[in-house]
Amino acid sequence: MSETNNGGRRRKTPNYTQGHKYEPTDADRAQVRGRAQIGTPHEDIAFMLDISVETLRRHYVDELRRGRVVAQDIVRQLALDQARGIRRWQDPVTRVETLEKVEPSVTMTIWLTKVWLGWKEHMVHEHEFDINIRNMGTEELERELATYLRSKGNGARPGAEAATEAGKPPGVLH
Repeated sequence: MSETNNGGRRRKTPNYTQGHKYEPTDADRAQVRGRAQIGTPHEDIAFMLDISVETLRRHYVDELRRGRVVAQDIVRQLALDQARGIRRWQDPVTRVETLEKVEPSVTMTIWLTKVWLGWKEHMVHEHEFDINIRNMGTEELERELATYLRSKGNGARPGAEAATEAGKPPGVLH
């Protein structure tokens, strides 16, 4: 990084403003891949490498994509393991992965069925009266609804019958 004078204040600017040609190294590629795997934003990865986001995307296309795909696979595996009741962990010394049976997550199972299988929750509305509303006109439907509401003790809106008889829709009293 170099320092520039910006109105009397000094600030550090990345070297990519100096016009040199960038050549990625194997170590840089490994760092980009690792950062992409944990979801680090491209802007932050570019800042860490002291390059522009455009340069990052131009030189590290495969690393950025592979890193994102690996991260998504890890998250998918964790979600599936939670739903199945499996806990994975790796011994830091031997690097041996161990599976442990735990309580399955019902919430994760429901979420996975919705996302992966396209399942949806449907609301079922049941009515106690049997009326075929498809063939009814508006006035007939309003009369049936008012009758139903009166039978349930809810009553119709005051003046609804008078307004209907006067040729106005229910609720219109003037």
